[in-house]
Amino acid sequence: AICRGIIKAHGGDIWVENAADIGAIVSFTIPLVKAKKVSGEKK
Repeated sequence: AICRGIIKAHGGDIWVENAADIGAIVSFTIPLVKAKKVSGEKK
């Protein structure tokens, strides 16, 4: 529930798939956005 909340807050999604004989596969996506330039940052 904690991971789902964090990922959803960032506009992403999370899911779990059952992988026979090896356990579970947890996958997630979050959108990639370009960071804004911080004032005073060098190029």
